[in-house]
Amino acid sequence: MLVHGGHARSWLTADLSRQVGRAGAVPGGFHHEAGVSLSGLFTLFRLDATWRLDAPGFALGVSMARLF
Repeated sequence: MLVHGGHARSWLTADLSRQVGRAGAVPGGFHHEAGVSLSGLFTLFRLDATWRLDAPGFALGVSMARLF
């Protein structure tokens, strides 16, 4: 089991944010998140769950482990 977190700062202007059209972009603001990962599932996969702390949001992901 892995525990992770992240903190970022964005200097996007509101106009540029609309032009880029990124969902969840924080114009001129902060982004905070925390999550947990279960690694080594069937020796090959990882399951990630991440929660945003600065705004409502949840993401679930599955990824493959390093092959070599």
